Amino acid sequence: MGVVGDFNCLLDPSEKKGGRPYARVKYRPFVECVEDCGLVDSPFIGEDYTWFNNRVGGVEIRSRIDRLLFNQPWTDMFSCLVHHLDRVGSDHAPLLVECKSHGRPPARPFTFLNVWTEHEDFQKVVADSWREDITGNPMFVFGAKLKRLAHRLKRWNRDTFGHIFDRLKVLEQDVRDIELQLQTDSSDETYIEFKRRSALLKRQYRIEDEFWRQKAHAKWVTDGERNSGYFHSVVKNRRRKLYIHRIQNDRGQWVTERAAIAMQAITFFQAMFTADPSVTSSALDMIPRLVTDEDNDRLCAVPEMEEVKTAVFAMDSKSAAGPDGYIGAFYKAAWTIICTDLLAMVHAFFLGHDLTRPLTHTSIVLLPKKSNPVTFADFRPISLCNYCKKIITKIMVVRLASVLPRLLSPHQSGFVAGHSITDNILLAQEMCHGMRVDNEDVILKLDMMKAYDRVSWYFLMSVLRRFGFSETWIDLVYRAISNIWYPVIINGIREGFFQSTRGLQQGDPLSPSLFILSTEVLSRSLARLYADPIVARFTQPRDAPHIHHLAYADDIVIFTSARGDTLERVRAVLRSYEQISGQAVSLPKSAFFMHPKALAPVLERVRDTLECSLDVLPFTYLGCPIYHGRKRIHYFEPVLKKMRNKSWRVLERRLPTDDVLARFGFALPSRCLCCSPPGRETITHIFYHGSMARRVWTYFTESARIRGTHHSLRSVLSIWWAQRPRSRMLSFLFHRLPMIILWEIWTHYAACKYGDARPNFARIIFRVATAVSECIYRRWPSGGLLPSRWSVIMEHVQRGSRRRRVVPIRWVPPPGGTIKVNVARAPVRGAFAAIVRDSTGKFLYALSSIAFRWEPVERGGMDVLLRCIQWCISQSFLRIHVESHHSALACFFREGTPWYLHDVYVRLRFLCSIATVQWFHCDVRANAPTTELALWAVDSTEGTREFTNLQDLDIRVRSLLPMDDLLFFRIDEDGGNP
Repeated sequence: MGVVGDFNCLLDPSEKKGGRPYARVKYRPFVECVEDCGLVDSPFIGEDYTWFNNRVGGVEIRSRIDRLLFNQPWTDMFSCLVHHLDRVGSDHAPLLVECKSHGRPPARPFTFLNVWTEHEDFQKVVADSWREDITGNPMFVFGAKLKRLAHRLKRWNRDTFGHIFDRLKVLEQDVRDIELQLQTDSSDETYIEFKRRSALLKRQYRIEDEFWRQKAHAKWVTDGERNSGYFHSVVKNRRRKLYIHRIQNDRGQWVTERAAIAMQAITFFQAMFTADPSVTSSALDMIPRLVTDEDNDRLCAVPEMEEVKTAVFAMDSKSAAGPDGYIGAFYKAAWTIICTDLLAMVHAFFLGHDLTRPLTHTSIVLLPKKSNPVTFADFRPISLCNYCKKIITKIMVVRLASVLPRLLSPHQSGFVAGHSITDNILLAQEMCHGMRVDNEDVILKLDMMKAYDRVSWYFLMSVLRRFGFSETWIDLVYRAISNIWYPVIINGIREGFFQSTRGLQQGDPLSPSLFILSTEVLSRSLARLYADPIVARFTQPRDAPHIHHLAYADDIVIFTSARGDTLERVRAVLRSYEQISGQAVSLPKSAFFMHPKALAPVLERVRDTLECSLDVLPFTYLGCPIYHGRKRIHYFEPVLKKMRNKSWRVLERRLPTDDVLARFGFALPSRCLCCSPPGRETITHIFYHGSMARRVWTYFTESARIRGTHHSLRSVLSIWWAQRPRSRMLSFLFHRLPMIILWEIWTHYAACKYGDARPNFARIIFRVATAVSECIYRRWPSGGLLPSRWSVIMEHVQRGSRRRRVVPIRWVPPPGGTIKVNVARAPVRGAFAAIVRDSTGKFLYALSSIAFRWEPVERGGMDVLLRCIQWCISQSFLRIHVESHHSALACFFREGTPWYLHDVYVRLRFLCSIATVQWFHCDVRANAPTTELALWAVDSTEGTREFTNLQDLDIRVRSLLPMDDLLFFRIDEDGGNP
């Protein structure tokens, strides 16, 4: 069924531009109708909006109210595309619906099915085929045995499993027949036959489920549930989204015929994977020799059986199969049969044999990078490699991982052990925050055109040679990435067959490591450029390490200045890198950013020099907004939109629970696993009516002393949000707590259904309390991070003072002859730090430590405190003042500590008998250097570290120590920290 026309309604607020915001109450009934009927929106090409009010001057309104909707049977028969034509004589755009029959399906290539491994005859079929000898080199033998086994498995599957869906229909009819017979003949023989046929039907259901699960690549669904209808719809929807109806050629003409589209794809990707003439450059001179002979011997050693087995079992068993059709599940299930030949093939490669074409054969799958791709440049090519080749490259990348951190600059954090993506995000934010207009600071965000696919092999081998890799290893790498033959999968059919002469395969385990090694040339070129003192630099704090760029694989941001000829030099470095590496900077997609108050002549000069467009802050880097100045809510609008969408789906019953899926024809056994006894899984049951949800809501409602009757989720939310407490902190809490409760109930439900968790009321309460504590700390940091205990949080919130008072804040030196130990805890993890100073404020000693995850957080603080007091006593400092803004640490000096801290408490009391130790509480702002040191410990890879020299401290900590003499004032008011 297909429905087309003017619906005068939207499916999403983003489908309207101009005018008043589209209210949710207007499009909610339409969305419900579309979902209840099982309809989907057709893809389209042309203008985004189909209706225009034909007005200008700031009052124009555009919307997409005309569309084609169709159901699943329609997509099984046709592939559809809607053309939004030009509006002529009407405010509506005409719709041209193009439907094509799928035609005769192509011949299905061999694909290994996971369900085969569970059959009792599988091992015998594999062993019988594998033991037949084939002569030749190990590469040829292994490939030939895989090919022969594929034919045997297809024949065995046809004889044993048959046609899955036809056999399922037969078994369903057999069960219906025996059920009718059982009504008139209740003998034991009939009952036994009924049980036998029912068992066969259940087994066939499981085979069908596993078939669709594998094709849908759905790994999260609980075993034992029948989800074949859902899996089938996932596969169909994915095919619909990947279907290419038409494409533009080099001359801008639309190509619609299947053969013409295929030829255009082959021409485009063959040109992409064809190398230009190699160019040598002095840019490689700055790469030092860092790989030792011992490293090379370890890299090039012939693998043992255990190393090969580790590589096989470390990779995903259910990842997409390559052209040979085998996936990881086959290699793991048949390991004892094929391991000898597999090891011989790996040995042959490491001893110098080339990979044969059947092993390097790789299919290209095209994933659209935007909703309506126009040319093949709008697709991302993903390589589907054969699993046997990935075993070899997996061994190589595991060996290379031990060498890689020594070769790369600290600016590169992608695919390197010990480096985190958050490092780059935080550094980029700090750099942007320090941008100055008088220094003409410039942030250049590069977009590399098809970065992986354009890497020059000649350039890559030269880089490896410069780093000191042996010729044997370089030969291994070259043979692993060359001799690759590609077909392109267009609308489910493999088209063409060509060889590449450049590029790295996205999907090969070795490719990310080789790519970041090649980008090291750019990093070191920029480092050499900025080593020249004449070159202007981006504004940074004095004595801070210079950061001129950040890279996460091919996501590169350069921090520079427009003063002098710096931009010309940066552009020259980029051109040189493009010439020797094969890479190309996409100038139309790259952009530069400057201070909001930068002068127009400066902006114009930068635009002309860099040849890319000016964009406004904030910009998105690695998925996060990077901004200058104060945070604005609209910077995080994408995150807020997702949160709103989740809340709306809860209230409107649009989450994929069993009752919702049943409305779409997915018959599932329904039971809620988060309650005891389990009830029927519905949205209202999960979030309100279930025994677990009712306990949670009752607990928090009674503890907050909220009165009112509620009988549904909407009513309980209304009661919470209708509260108008005088305390700002209580108001803050009442508005946020319901959404936190909903989220924790949902994550607990998911952990029970899809994981190994069991219903646990106390865990939900603890997680809610932890989230609330973090929210309060971010809003009122002066109060410190509260414990994850709800009673403590409520006591803290309810005793908030309503009187304003001005409190002076500063770090107060101890009396003469006394040592002060400041202790602090990082607000995000169990990291503690301490700084020791004398009565003049002189730095003496510091310590940072991270508590083990399995230890209580308090133990980390006590250990840091003990070690500092021990150090003071060893230095003959016997008068000690301990100061912290965490009142929880005060319990260390009094009786009643928890039993699991008793041993540390005894040691602390013993030290207090040797020295005079006193406890003092301070404001968080008077303890800023120690808190910053604890945060540094979180980001550091070191567990515990001592500092006896001031210069060994991080620059952020050193810069805060002199500021302790400054006087601050804190205003305590209603809802503030008492």
